[in-house]
Amino acid sequence: MNRNAALLVTLVLLFSATIPMSASAEADDSRSTPVVKIGFLYDMSGPIAVYGPGFSAAADIAEDHINAMQSQYIFEIVKADTGCAADVANYAAQGLVNDGVVAVAGAACSGASMGANSALSSYGIPQVSYASTYPGLSVDSDFPGFMRVVPSDDQQGHTLSHMLNQTSDSYPALIHSTSDYGNNLADAFTDAYGSSNICSTISYDSDTHTDDDDFSDEVYSLVGDGCDSVVFIPYYRTEGVALVEELRDWSFSGSIIGSDMASSTNWPDDFEYPSEANGVQTIRYLQSSNTNLGTTFEYECNADSDCSSGIYTAEAYDSIRIIAQAYVNSSSHSSLEQAIMYTGTNWEGASGYVTFLSNGDTVGNGWDLCEWVSQSLSCTEVWTPGSSDSDGDGWTDADELDCSTDPNDSNSVPYDSDSDGICNHMDIDDDNDGWSDTDESVNCGENNDPLNPVDTPTDTDGDQICDGIDDD
Repeated sequence: MNRNAALLVTLVLLFSATIPMSASAEADDSRSTPVVKIGFLYDMSGPIAVYGPGFSAAADIAEDHINAMQSQYIFEIVKADTGCAADVANYAAQGLVNDGVVAVAGAACSGASMGANSALSSYGIPQVSYASTYPGLSVDSDFPGFMRVVPSDDQQGHTLSHMLNQTSDSYPALIHSTSDYGNNLADAFTDAYGSSNICSTISYDSDTHTDDDDFSDEVYSLVGDGCDSVVFIPYYRTEGVALVEELRDWSFSGSIIGSDMASSTNWPDDFEYPSEANGVQTIRYLQSSNTNLGTTFEYECNADSDCSSGIYTAEAYDSIRIIAQAYVNSSSHSSLEQAIMYTGTNWEGASGYVTFLSNGDTVGNGWDLCEWVSQSLSCTEVWTPGSSDSDGDGWTDADELDCSTDPNDSNSVPYDSDSDGICNHMDIDDDNDGWSDTDESVNCGENNDPLNPVDTPTDTDGDQICDGIDDD
């Protein structure tokens, strides 16, 4: 058996293990097998068009895999260009709707995902993005049916806040670019750290800060304001270099903390004197340990020059595959969106393990807390949003996001009427009497109070099926 054949066998076995079939499909030939279309939004034009071939290659690999590993459906990937723009993506999404897709993977750019969602959500078509990180997309009421396999930039803002809290400094200047990325991440940090705790917020246009003296006005301002530390969010990594060099020129002695742009490989090499990078703290998204599926995808991706040179390719692959897996088992759920949410529970993908929160965000893998030491990045701590309690109210940040309360406000606490550690928003039995809220208030027809453990449905034979729906 040659290597490719062995790989295919491995894939088949792997897929069989990870996708339980809800039904056994019998088909004499492909003509009797239902064709299911999944839309794929990516960038053939626009500012990130250079990455379009990589996204497309990942989608092709996903299409091959999901069809090779089951015979119940023939999945067809229908691709459309977003141009990284909301209006283009909206038009493209409407075209996918007209083509009869059941769900859409994408887009890459956050603005494009937002534009696409306005078209898709009106038809009840779920959407799973592979690269959109804008925090505003976490508001599920504004973007219904939207999910993503990458964490929100909001997590990075909370991580920067956590890192600053580990220092002896507490009155930072926040310096950020006016790009969408810079503005959104700055807002996330401000929400996490508290606007009243920030010494000064300074924004700048990336197009005018390219030389090492461009940040003299900003540094003069923050020093004059008495800021004891700096949190910087550049759009290009060289902007962070220019700012740090200016801070060194001013002999600034406070903590300097940069967004993930400052964790780029060989970042110190961009400095005139690389040693000036030493002492800068930064964060880096923690890559998941290799999964079986990740190893398989990496092998095929590396064999394709477009895929191997791309970004977010494993995530693009996952967004399609999780939709397909959910569709195969969708008969057990009220909607495809619910099936995708259910499937996304510690789901093993090529990019790592995916778990969706109730708003469609993914928990993610956590963040490395790092510092440049001797021109090398030293990462000694991992911060995981799900295990942290930012406001100290006894509920983890992840639980609060699930329960729709504010993880940074100790006065915003999930309601847990039966004190079982599961908030009512997520608890199917709010009074812990053994009867689901739906049975008590609807199914059993007695209008029982789901918050009163004494008020329970009538169950004459004690079989835990109320008389209203018990056939025996």
